[in-house]
Amino acid sequence: MARWASRSLCVLAVLLWVGVCGAITTGPATCSDGIQDGDEQGVDCGGSCPNPCLSVASSSVAPETSAVTLTGVSASVRRFEIAVQVISDATPVSGLAWAVFRGTNPLFQLGRNASRELMALAEDGDPTQLLASLQQALSPWDKVLSSVGVAYATPASPGPSMVNQTTRFAVSATPGDQLSFVMMFQRSNDFFFSTAPAGYSLFDASGNPMWNASIPLFLYDAGTEIDQGYWANYYLGQQSTQPGGGSFSGTVITQQLGTVALLNDSLYTGLLPYPRPETVLLAMCNKGFDVILQPNSRGYEGGSVLVEFTFDTIFGLGNEIHLHFPPDFTFHRGNATATGATLLQGFAPSTPAPDVLIQNSTVMLQWAANVTFSAATVFFQLTNLGFPNNCLPGLFTFSTKYCTTHSSGGAGVYRDCSSPTSFVSAVVPDGAPTQCTICNACKFLYTHPTTGEAVFQCEDSGVSFTRRSPSPDAMAAAPCAVNPYSLPGYG
Repeated sequence: MARWASRSLCVLAVLLWVGVCGAITTGPATCSDGIQDGDEQGVDCGGSCPNPCLSVASSSVAPETSAVTLTGVSASVRRFEIAVQVISDATPVSGLAWAVFRGTNPLFQLGRNASRELMALAEDGDPTQLLASLQQALSPWDKVLSSVGVAYATPASPGPSMVNQTTRFAVSATPGDQLSFVMMFQRSNDFFFSTAPAGYSLFDASGNPMWNASIPLFLYDAGTEIDQGYWANYYLGQQSTQPGGGSFSGTVITQQLGTVALLNDSLYTGLLPYPRPETVLLAMCNKGFDVILQPNSRGYEGGSVLVEFTFDTIFGLGNEIHLHFPPDFTFHRGNATATGATLLQGFAPSTPAPDVLIQNSTVMLQWAANVTFSAATVFFQLTNLGFPNNCLPGLFTFSTKYCTTHSSGGAGVYRDCSSPTSFVSAVVPDGAPTQCTICNACKFLYTHPTTGEAVFQCEDSGVSFTRRSPSPDAMAAAPCAVNPYSLPGYG
């Protein structure tokens, strides 16, 4: 449930008050407050604001495909990918809750009592209660809180992050926005990692996005349980099971039951001290790139993906966009079911629909002339794809190139392309299907020509294998068997 809630909120962040905000007008335009006011025609755009509002470009897709509408989004919006890697085995860390905001940090405040929701994270590693409380605070009229969510290193099976695992999430923001996130230091009673108390500035003083930058992290005491030496929790494995969070030896190191505070310096010294945050986690703010599966169901045929990318510049990028997919994605070729493309946001209104070419696992959008972009962040949708039957994160590569068409005489024509004018390769937050833990999540392949049995491709814990059943109906008759493959006659 938390994953679905996070996904819907992340999409809300991407759409940035699309539709409902179109009717909001409150006072003079400020052009940087994250809401539509005054004579603005969108959020911080149009009217007397210097940023133009962007519109949807036209293109052709299969008639049954409903495109996402992204109108009224300011050209000042930028996309960020946040990656938090565990670089030490000093402690597991919990899934995280995050917020993009202005003004007061909605997750915690120094010197104030921890909320019940923060307590649930700091003591038990549960970020979903924070998400639920932040959801209630989201409002198109709210200037302070713009988007929230939760994230895990393994979204398909939410749980603690271990050494070498990375938690990724993506946010959209405009100059003036801050980011904060919280995650439990699990070998403690009530400690948590987070950004500086005021949050992390996603833009510099000149309004430039802070891409390719490390995010300083700090260790905080929620003040809800008795503190103890790291050695006690270390030998207990994760969190003390003593009543009230008492220490392993019965000796209280520090008793700070009260307000949220930076970790007491005394706990960083002595025998087996607590590790400093920079030795446990590496947090990076990277250029935004996301591939969102719609729907994000494993083994789905005829799905679509929403692609979002942010350029350093909108000039001189060329006339081709390449998106290379990880293994096990499939592409439809021919007629009404062919993989197609819809240009949604960031392209000049006069941009024609591209030709779509597929080579191996790369989808190429081709134009005859250089593409004119109207914003640094672009969105487009690819339709009629087949999704993997597993939920393993894969590497996507996005690039733009300048290509020219040449004639080779009787052999026809060919395209010759330059080196990439922009390039990023990443394991994106939303590029893998989900539902790998649901019962009977198998994909029908074919009917066996001799036995007439239905052959399925299934997966368990990342391992794919085939199974046979008398028929698809036999599997559907018992969708939630204790053993997903315990149906009568299941081979």
